[in-house]
This record gives sequence, structure tokens and C-alpha cells, in this order.
Amino acid sequence: MLQDAERSFPALGGPESTNEKLMTIQNYLFQLLEELRYTLRNLSMEENFNQTELGRWVGETITANMVVSNTVITNELYAGYGAIADLAVDELRTDWQRAQRYLNGDTSDLDYIHIHDEEISFVTAVAQTDARNGAPLTEQLHHGERYFWWRDGSREEMTCLEDTGLPVTVYQYTEYNKGKISFVRELGQTVIVLKLGAGVDAGGLLGTLRISKGTDGASITYHASGGGVASLHLGEDARGESVAILGARSVVLDSLYELPQISLPNGSRWECDFDGLNLYDYEGHLLGTIPMTPVGGGT
Repeated sequence: MLQDAERSFPALGGPESTNEKLMTIQNYLFQLLEELRYTLRNLSMEENFNQTELGRWVGETITANMVVSNTVITNELYAGYGAIADLAVDELRTDWQRAQRYLNGDTSDLDYIHIHDEEISFVTAVAQTDARNGAPLTEQLHHGERYFWWRDGSREEMTCLEDTGLPVTVYQYTEYNKGKISFVRELGQTVIVLKLGAGVDAGGLLGTLRISKGTDGASITYHASGGGVASLHLGEDARGESVAILGARSVVLDSLYELPQISLPNGSRWECDFDGLNLYDYEGHLLGTIPMTPVGGGT
């Protein structure tokens, strides 16, 4: 557009009067202004910039100073040991090495972290094999409905924006959630829960350990593979003294910093000292003592 305007610059060496020449220049300036406005509103990276200088400027200014280091910026983000500041994402995975493991023929277990929906999962992925011949099963790398393709034959960068004819092949994995940290709403409050173990049942509960901390103490619960539950609650009583409660309806262990005690639901308690095991009623009266007799005549 601007080149056309330059070629049409009016010739002013004719017999026109000075006013006529000024009018011609004025018309040309209006034309040039409109051409300039149109050009600035429709700039093209390919047609309006020197590609060598543009590439240098992007590399030195945007990549190094504004966004990340050692990064190629396209419709997708590729970073090699880059530093990214104030990055907000809705999901983060560290299993990026799936494709490289396939290229290397590495079928060992893949351990990675998956952060999503206010929880952090610690996952172990085990490569699947064909039951008929033991060969590893494969598939094209995908995330939801997005399938990934290598950009070119170098197999160094991938894209999900176009089918390049080079699918990113990975092993098929069976994934086990070995641990999880998450926010859970319980009894009107938000607590942080740590779950350890993948579980041996379909619901992923049996065979797992659960640790949580609320405003009234902390709880540790183990769900046995056979369905039983063992629990320990660490908290405090109405006096502000520390207690440890074993089981949902079992005995209460008083402060671990005092003499070993076991409080029973009826208010009585067993207390162990150097002389033996003492039984007290709910008012603190001594009801009896079981002497501590060494076995085998020891001291």
C-alpha cells in the first residue's frame, strides 16, 4: 500500500499555479494518511518485517527478557530447563518422558506427579504387555481428545494442532495412584488429607492409609484389605490436655509425655508406673495394682 502511494507521488513541475500545487499536495497527504492507517491496522509478520531481524528481536527480547529462557513460542510451549514466572495452569503432569521412553525402548515403571482439581497425585504407571506374546502394547499419545504428532522426522518437538503423519507413539500403561494430597470438606471445615496406597479393591480404599488434620486434632486411619479399620486420633480433651484415641470406640491414651495410661469409656483408667499396672476409678481412687514381675528372674 505505501509503495503504491510513493509511486503515485504527484509531479509538481508543470504550469499549475501555486494554489493548485498546494491542493494536489494536500490531496496526496490525505491519501497517504489513509494508506498509513490501513497498513498499521493490517500489519503482517511475514510481509511487513525483515524476518532475520524479527527472529533476532524475538529471541533476544521476548524469549530472554519477558517470557522464558531457552523456549520456542508457538501455539504451544516448549521449554528446556526454562524459568517461567507467574504461570497459572489448570493441570500439571510430569510424565513428559513417555514418548522418549518409547524411543529408547524403556518399559520400566514410570513414576510421575499429576496436579489437578486441588489435589496432587503420585502415580506409578506400569507398561502393559500382550497376553499372547508378552510384547509391549502401544498407542498414540493423547490427552483427552487431543492427539499428538511429531512436528518432523527429528522427533524432538510435538504438536496437537495438525496431523503431520508422524504420530507420537507411546507404551500403554496401567496407572496406580500410590498417594494423594487433597483438600477435603469434612464436618463443616476444609482439611488437607494425605492418602497412601493404591488400594486393593475397585474403590481404591482397602489397603490404604489416610492422614488428616482438622481443627480438633489429627487422625490416622488404616483400612485393612479384609475390611477392618484401625484408627488413631491425636487431639485434646475439654481441659486442653493432649489425648490419643485408639479406634472409633476403643480406649483413650492420655498424654504421651506423662506416665503411660489407658482411659476406659466408663471413666476408669489403667496407669503404668515402675511398681506395676494400677487401676483407678473415674474419681481417681486406686482400685488395685498388678505388680510388674520380670520374666525369667531378670531385673
